[in-house]
Amino acid sequence: MSKINSLVMALCLGLTIGAASAEDGGAFPGYVGSPNSSGSNSIVKTQYGECVKDANYQSSYQQAQCGGAVAKQQPKSIVKKVSFSESSSQLFGFNSPVLTVAGQQELTALLAKAKESGAIDEIDVKGYTDTIGGDDYNLCLSNDRANAVKDFFMSQGVDGDTITAVGMGSSNAQVSEACIQKFGKDDMNKIDRVTAEEKTASVAAKKRMNAELAKFEKTHSELVGCTAPDRRIEITIAQSKEVTE
Repeated sequence: MSKINSLVMALCLGLTIGAASAEDGGAFPGYVGSPNSSGSNSIVKTQYGECVKDANYQSSYQQAQCGGAVAKQQPKSIVKKVSFSESSSQLFGFNSPVLTVAGQQELTALLAKAKESGAIDEIDVKGYTDTIGGDDYNLCLSNDRANAVKDFFMSQGVDGDTITAVGMGSSNAQVSEACIQKFGKDDMNKIDRVTAEEKTASVAAKKRMNAELAKFEKTHSELVGCTAPDRRIEITIAQSKEVTE
């Protein structure tokens, strides 16, 4: 059979099934459809594999199986949060708002890991203290520590507008009360008094006072170690990443 005769037969076939396409609800708009053996509809094709179009065909109706471009899946953005909590014994020295070298390394690693996972949208930094010391002082210290972390992140290229830093003082302390009950709370007034008297005391008195101050120092060290978990920095990083399902 010649190519011309085959084409004529395909066109006749398209015209014949075109009426059925109108009846099947137009499963493939712009194309001639026909029920297949499974009971669903399929597009009629010529013997050369060309899809048969009907009179209502528009370019927007183009199907992938007929040579049209396959629609690409649009990536969607997902947001996840990474939480980090560290005792200030690692990030800061006791009673200090200055980041330690180890603390800087810890935060650098945290930031690098976050950047590998996606874009950083927001960083929330909260600073906490133990209950040693006055409330006003602790609030100020915790705020200075939170801002020290913020400043460090900014030095690493993070936009400061995405970072919120706030000091929480001794709120939400978990272990301080039990530690104070065990070791006693620092009596700074007494320590200051003994220290002042020690400067002008006799040799024998100085020896007694030094022993007393050494005792204070030991209990203070134990108290500081016990309350370390309450002196913490909590960091939450919200980051987005485009994924295609």
